[in-house]
Amino acid sequence: MRIRRSFAAELDDQLDAVLRQGGGFAWIVREQANPFDALATLRERFGSLSHREREIVIQVARGRLSKQIAFDARSGPDPSGPRAVFLIKAGEATPYPLVQDGFSNRVPRWSRDGNWIYFASNRSGDWQTWKIQEWGGAPVKVTHRGGFAAEESPDGQYLYYVKHSHESPEVWRMPVGGGPESLVHPAVRPLDWAAWAMVEKGIVFVESGANGEPTVSFYDFSTVVVRHLAVLDKPPFWITAPQDGGAVIFDHPGQQESHIMLLENFR
Repeated sequence: MRIRRSFAAELDDQLDAVLRQGGGFAWIVREQANPFDALATLRERFGSLSHREREIVIQVARGRLSKQIAFDARSGPDPSGPRAVFLIKAGEATPYPLVQDGFSNRVPRWSRDGNWIYFASNRSGDWQTWKIQEWGGAPVKVTHRGGFAAEESPDGQYLYYVKHSHESPEVWRMPVGGGPESLVHPAVRPLDWAAWAMVEKGIVFVESGANGEPTVSFYDFSTVVVRHLAVLDKPPFWITAPQDGGAVIFDHPGQQESHIMLLENFR
């Protein structure tokens, strides 16, 4: 097992371009690129990670980045105002709004078939998971008892999510086609809504250890057991991982800057 900083110089040749253009970004990405081969350390280029930059890292690592990226951003000048869901196509500089209204719409995630985008919204009075087709249309409500940061399982059978954006949320799941929800495991309690990721064989998450130290752990679907993998020096806000679970990517916050880190060889 080893933890190292993932510098842009190691990965630049795996991306055709990651360019800042005016108020937006243009991403030109090989459609057949391996998720890790395509990963670039945007912090080294642009400074602290924005929502769009974080979504590049997450969607590349999870193998979703081919033609367009979904991300959320403020829809107006007010920093506390509502957020909207945008899409940007590879090779283009200007994103276009997919869900933009008077509500806050956050944390978009693609369905496995690429036809839907899940997102969290407070449009019904509290945070629930909704979905919308990638070409637009009317949002469809998915959860009814709380839903945030939803993501489909690798086999596309279940939708996993937390119920709120506060600290130490539980992870729940429900059938993608609808049905009753269930708690995944009482011991799966990530530090926050972004500190967990789905992989083929389970859930990787960062939790508070026995002495309060941030600990990378793995919940195994087959054994229903949580294993502790590594202790970090600082608690990350978000993590992600490729579907094979061979590594974990996470942010490494500091007082003045934030880095993207890579945890490898823990299986």
